[in-house]
Amino acid sequence: MTGDQIRRVIEDSINFFLDATIGGGEGSYAFAAGLRYDIDYTAAFGSRITNLEVNKRLEETWGPINSTATYTVVTHNYIA
Repeated sequence: MTGDQIRRVIEDSINFFLDATIGGGEGSYAFAAGLRYDIDYTAAFGSRITNLEVNKRLEETWGPINSTATYTVVTHNYIA
C-alpha cells in the first residue's frame, strides 16, 4: 500500500468508529504495529490524522510516512 492509502484506511476506520459510537453501535478502530499518529476527533473527515509516522519492520527509527512510497502491510487472514 502507498503511504496515502494507509492514511486513508486509518481515516476511514476512525470515521466508522465515530459513526458507530455516536449511533450507539460498536465501531472498529485501527490498531497497527509500526505506525503511530495523532488523532483529532473534532477535525473534519480527511484531516483527523496528523504526525503519521512509520517504523519499518520495527527495526529502524520513527519517521514521517511517505505518501507516495509503497509499504508492505500484513494482516490476519480472517480480516483480509
